[in-house]
Amino acid sequence: VGFWEKLRLGVLNAFWIKYCIIFPILCVRHVVKTISGAARQTDAAEEELERVHDLPDTDAIDTFYFNGVRLRDGFAVVLRLARRKGRWAEVWVAIHDTELGLVYQLPCHPVTSVPRGGDPAERKDDALFTPILAGGLSFSMEEPLRCWRLLYDGELR
Repeated sequence: VGFWEKLRLGVLNAFWIKYCIIFPILCVRHVVKTISGAARQTDAAEEELERVHDLPDTDAIDTFYFNGVRLRDGFAVVLRLARRKGRWAEVWVAIHDTELGLVYQLPCHPVTSVPRGGDPAERKDDALFTPILAGGLSFSMEEPLRCWRLLYDGELR
């Protein structure tokens, strides 16, 4: 058996040793968290991270940003909605279609400031799941840190 074969077997054996030690520890930790209710506390922390925040002063923003690229052909989407004080928002919509060689943007681009719709921070009825609206773009959280619904209703150029 050569040097590289011994090295490969040594690394492989080290993996299984670590796996047999760490996996049971992680399983026990998961069971303890579930029994103690720590999982419910994590969900509350996730909701706090994802909720619409109050804007204390004129320089504050509350921003939501999503992007995605299809690796097969490079088709890309960039969406951003930044809430600002005074019912204004900064909105980015950019869709890069590699098949046609076009980039679609908002008609007002490069100006990104638009008036925003109803402010979910001012609503007291389940503001956590209320959509954030501006310039035809709508973000609504379905499940904290896991699932969002992104909608755009308007023209692109």
